Amino acid sequence: MSKDFITLQFEQFHHQFELTHYFDTSLCYDEVKEYSSMFWQGSVKKHAQSNYEFDNDVDWSLGNMLKKKSFDLGYTILKKDNHFLAASGIRRHTDTEAIVLSRFFAAKTLLPYANAIMLPYQLEIAQKNLFTSAIITFNDYNKHLAKYYDEILPQKKDEVSQKAFLVLKEFKLEGKKIINATEQTVFRTMLKN
Repeated sequence: MSKDFITLQFEQFHHQFELTHYFDTSLCYDEVKEYSSMFWQGSVKKHAQSNYEFDNDVDWSLGNMLKKKSFDLGYTILKKDNHFLAASGIRRHTDTEAIVLSRFFAAKTLLPYANAIMLPYQLEIAQKNLFTSAIITFNDYNKHLAKYYDEILPQKKDEVSQKAFLVLKEFKLEGKKIINATEQTVFRTMLKN
């Protein structure tokens, strides 16, 4: 096992998955850049694209965050059947709280694989690093996901959605808060240490 990254390969939900978590986020810069470019080429909604740009001088863009290792606890890439599925990072919000699924983006899918697989992994990393809580934040451009987490996912009956809901039901909607100088909808969970 490298101290710069860890790769886990496993079968779940009748698919092969590969989860790679980069502690040194500069190592995944090129790969994430490629996936981000593919994502935004196929996306109809472009209003969040500036958060996911590369090769610019904006500190909060994904490329610079990876280069400058702003994801304090690393960045995760998830593949399903050898194809990109999702990516996101873990950041320190306070000395006791982590932001999980930070700069999240995913391939279009009908099932919440990333929430069922990536989120529990990131929560485990936060917990191992002695954080006592974790938050997921949503800007206005992706507030539809907050509604999905809070209202739609609990009603789904498929195996993937049920596993995702088991993790997400531990998060409580806290409403709008200012996080990193931006008003965001916040879901919070306490971590057991």
